[in-house]
Amino acid sequence: MRFLILSAVFGLALGVDPKPCCTDHQFEAVMGQVGGNVYNHNGHLVQNWLDGYNRVHYDAYNQLIAVEAHQTLMNGSVTVTNILLDYPNKRQYVQNRGNCYHTPLTTKMRDPCVPDTAKYIGETYMGYGTSKLALYNWEYHPQNTDQSLKVAVTQDGCSPIVESFVGHVPTPDGKQMIETNFVYVFSEFRTGLRNSDVFNVPQACRMSSSLPNPVGRSVRHVQTVFSQ
Repeated sequence: MRFLILSAVFGLALGVDPKPCCTDHQFEAVMGQVGGNVYNHNGHLVQNWLDGYNRVHYDAYNQLIAVEAHQTLMNGSVTVTNILLDYPNKRQYVQNRGNCYHTPLTTKMRDPCVPDTAKYIGETYMGYGTSKLALYNWEYHPQNTDQSLKVAVTQDGCSPIVESFVGHVPTPDGKQMIETNFVYVFSEFRTGLRNSDVFNVPQACRMSSSLPNPVGRSVRHVQTVFSQ
């Protein structure tokens, strides 16, 4: 009996790391975005600042993601890009400024879960007092990349709150690796989907092998967060 009591006491004292968890398979959220990347343009390194937010409609059951990406450009103007990632049909649809494109989607949809291989890096909280939000922090590294992803999720419910990304991502043609660093902050998170019309395939989209910037940058960063 004494051994059992001592074991329980030491178990509480040492603490046990939480197990990886899963977010709801259908949700909507606003993702604030800030960060930047560095890429080679005609032999010169160019820095690009990323600032904006994304309205996300996420459906892991049907492997569909619809995003309304608002990106603030270097001159202060804002461009809005609507992106539909259709993983079962391996195609992405992009609408911007009256133009519509579709391109092949070569990646797979990331599971809405903290991977089993993720490293637990501690707990923290946001807010104050009785209103504080308790969080678990995780870090993981996708295979065969130099990428590091860190995510803070709620201890109750596994809702994503903050996600950061550091590493290189390939250009669509695979000819260049772009050094990238950004942070997403989730707000207005709610489970379920209010309107499935956001997943309707746009009409009169033309095939394109590549997307012009800044549209291409919006698409790349959405894929980085949700694809593997």
